[in-house]
Amino acid sequence: VIARKLKSNCSRVETSLKSCLRANRQHPERCDGLRQQLHHAQAGVLCPELAKMYEHCMMMEVNRASRTHDAVDTYACANVMNEIERCLSSSKNRKYIEREKQA
Repeated sequence: VIARKLKSNCSRVETSLKSCLRANRQHPERCDGLRQQLHHAQAGVLCPELAKMYEHCMMMEVNRASRTHDAVDTYACANVMNEIERCLSSSKNRKYIEREKQA
């Protein structure tokens, strides 16, 4: 059930990330936004509380940027994204992610 949810929630972003990485072999950092989107999608299934924290943080950043007429800082929520990556890298969650990739 979890692998199926991961596939339905993440397959489009994962496909986009793979395409971006192929197109930017020399500069994979150009795909960081898509990588964060994929991690957020995976966290929505495997680490839902952290996914909610990330959404809230990004919403606050977008509101700040709107008020100050500034660009959105996509790294403003890096601490929460680090927590998401730590959660996703746990052995239990890695197992689900690998299973989803094979499906």
